[in-house]
Amino acid sequence: MGTMSLFKRLVFVLLSLSTPLYAQEQKGILVKGKKVTATIAAGQQHIYQVHLEKNQFALVRIVQHGADVKVNTYDQKGRPIGEFDGANGNSGPEEATLISVEKASYRISVTAQWTGGDRPYYELTLATVRSKAANTAGRIDELMAAFDDPRSPGAAVAVLKGGKLVFEKAYGMADLEHHIPLRTTTPQQIGSITKSFTNYCMFLLEKAGKLSMDDDIRQYIPELPDFGHRITLRQISQHTSGLRDYATLRGMARYEIDTWEMFFKMLARQHDLNFVPGEDVLYSNTGCTLFAVIIQRLSGQSYAQFVKQHIFDPLGMQSSAVQTEQGQLLPGIAASYDRTANGPKKLYVLGDLYGGTGVISTARDMAIWAKHLLHPKTNADIIHKMASPGKLNDGTLTTFGSGLMIADHQGHLELGHSGAVAGFKAHVGIFPDDDIAVVYLANNNDVNSRPIARQIAELYFSSKGKTSTARKLVSAASQKTAPAPEPVDKSQLVLSEYTGLFYSDEVPTSYWFKVIDGQLVIQPGYNSDMKLTPESKDRFSGAFDGTVEFSRDSLGHISGCRFTFPRMRNLYFRKLPVN
Repeated sequence: MGTMSLFKRLVFVLLSLSTPLYAQEQKGILVKGKKVTATIAAGQQHIYQVHLEKNQFALVRIVQHGADVKVNTYDQKGRPIGEFDGANGNSGPEEATLISVEKASYRISVTAQWTGGDRPYYELTLATVRSKAANTAGRIDELMAAFDDPRSPGAAVAVLKGGKLVFEKAYGMADLEHHIPLRTTTPQQIGSITKSFTNYCMFLLEKAGKLSMDDDIRQYIPELPDFGHRITLRQISQHTSGLRDYATLRGMARYEIDTWEMFFKMLARQHDLNFVPGEDVLYSNTGCTLFAVIIQRLSGQSYAQFVKQHIFDPLGMQSSAVQTEQGQLLPGIAASYDRTANGPKKLYVLGDLYGGTGVISTARDMAIWAKHLLHPKTNADIIHKMASPGKLNDGTLTTFGSGLMIADHQGHLELGHSGAVAGFKAHVGIFPDDDIAVVYLANNNDVNSRPIARQIAELYFSSKGKTSTARKLVSAASQKTAPAPEPVDKSQLVLSEYTGLFYSDEVPTSYWFKVIDGQLVIQPGYNSDMKLTPESKDRFSGAFDGTVEFSRDSLGHISGCRFTFPRMRNLYFRKLPVN
């Protein structure tokens, strides 16, 4: 064996080790503007080469048709650079970027994580090749390149440093039907960032002597069921109340809970909490929706009027408002979209509920709000309370403040909140130790707003981060103690035991459990069948991205089951007799 032959084999081994072991297939060299169409199976990986000059920026666009793909980029030596996996599932666009450091051939892998349909495939195009950015503003343009397109919904960005607005720019379109570009002054829904405003209002009422955050919520909303435990306003604000998330209940019920009457009727049906108040932490939209009711009852004003009078007007957020009913006219607001394999589709905000969502604002107005959080001229005590970690009954501190999340990003303390509603995605990230704030508002459903906002913030960090106190906080107490399921011998399971019709009067709805092709499945009405995988005796995974655990009566017969999944714990369904 010659020296060159040995060298080639060594290079091949090194390149193979730099990529996870999938069924790889070399697909050739990408040419700018030339679309490649390729079928792909789950677990298969396609490898492409891209020839770039020194200091070039490249944008690759992928459209998924039945294949959920992940894109990885590698440098000229085969070392990993970036990973790109959007929120589109197996249908719609993905984008990946690459920046060269020298003239060389770079590598892109496309890996199918899962597939659906008869012929899963994707389309890939090397859309852009240009000189890389020479300054920070240009780097943000590169991060936003996927949406800098008159045929695409987009996003608006604002950055504060040292209390000053140092960058603001919008990309893409606010309204594709009427060809209206997105601006930093275009109103958009901010989703759950509304919770920051709602909690601020609650602390204003406490400051005015109208309430105490340590009061029992039933003092102000007596129609809430008595769950046998005292639930304080503070526990609700810090997501430690155990109240179930009404949006999750809505998904289980298989119908919309979009009016106040439906909301309170659903709450009245609940028998249990997710956990004893203060024993755990779990995000819930229910709490701030109830807070909106308290704000109205104690102030004598509508929620929208109170927020305007006490926050928007004093801060000068003149383009901000609250949507309080479905179909409300909102001048100038952006439309929202879902980018699909067949092009963008419009989405709509439905329902009359607010408090957990409902605020409409612009990137420029939200920069004013971010500046207030960083450099408050009034109510600094309230912001301090909002940014203080939640506390469990055992003293454990959590990442949930009151209307602000607390996190560590690369050693930098981050305060903020994300939002998502009907195709709008948003994030406000505050880095107090760096005196930086980033606002990101998007009107397309497939972006992950927080990672993008963080990437933008990284461009403004002037020093490496230190280990912040946020690293010691927990996002869920149960994560510390959750026992591993006992191994199960699948051959010993009698799946027919678990079949039948199960009903919950808390939702209310019923689900069929059946054995199909040797596997236990749930048939939840209009949703697709859910295939269940045994984790232990009587416990299966695969139910609504969580687990279902069956209970037995004194004779050992299956009598019911409990569902546990994100934002829901132990929702009970009893087994019904079937003739």
